[in-house]
Amino acid sequence: MSVVAMERNNDLSLTDEKKIANTPVMEFYRGKNVLVTGGTGFIGRLLIEKLLRINVKQIILLSRPKKGKTVQQRCDELFGSVVFMNLKKDYPAFIDRIKILDADLQHPGVGLSDESIDYIVKNTQIVFHAASDVRFDQALKKAIEVNVRGTRDLLRICEKIINLELFIYISTAYSNCPEETIKEEFYPPPSDPEKMIQLVEAMDEHFEDHINKTVNEFIHPWPNTYVYTKALTEDVVRQFGELLPIAVVRPSISKYHL
Repeated sequence: MSVVAMERNNDLSLTDEKKIANTPVMEFYRGKNVLVTGGTGFIGRLLIEKLLRINVKQIILLSRPKKGKTVQQRCDELFGSVVFMNLKKDYPAFIDRIKILDADLQHPGVGLSDESIDYIVKNTQIVFHAASDVRFDQALKKAIEVNVRGTRDLLRICEKIINLELFIYISTAYSNCPEETIKEEFYPPPSDPEKMIQLVEAMDEHFEDHINKTVNEFIHPWPNTYVYTKALTEDVVRQFGELLPIAVVRPSISKYHL
């Protein structure tokens, strides 16, 4: 299992080579192709900005249409946001290092085309999986489809990547909230993740309605479907970690002010 943490330097500029030349963590990322999911979210956009500043070769961004906007429209809004203002001044052509692929975690196989999967397999060295359905009141079926099955299917693709160096899963500090003390280790999942995937795939509308009405009892002692499915997903990552170089990061509540 590998753990690589990104260093923080608020004054870092692409034009200041003295600051970045001898930093080991930055040297690890420099020149690599990095796949990022959840890039339009809070953590994801900050991650992309930082990766571009340390001169990764390419960001492979998985994104989906949402709220009537195409993938390209969402990405145009993302890279036009205030987060990237200083980067544009330092490196106006940074967008040339972004490759956008249509994907959707709710769909089997992450909704990727065969052509996109082939590109990922041949060109990716590092994966940051930050995408998830973060709604606390999301129906259990969709939460499992997106968070658990989506991660499993992404990891199945990562098993085929020719030169994978690291897979980092962005979880939450509350994935194991029933525990009094949270240590930097894996915990037993609340249920078998694969069986839960099979359960929701076999649900008819009647059974899904029953689960939605009794979900609090079903996921107890986890307080909501978000942290429940995050706990399941961590175990999915753990299982793939027997063959892949994986790491799990558990950030706490995150927010920003503009």
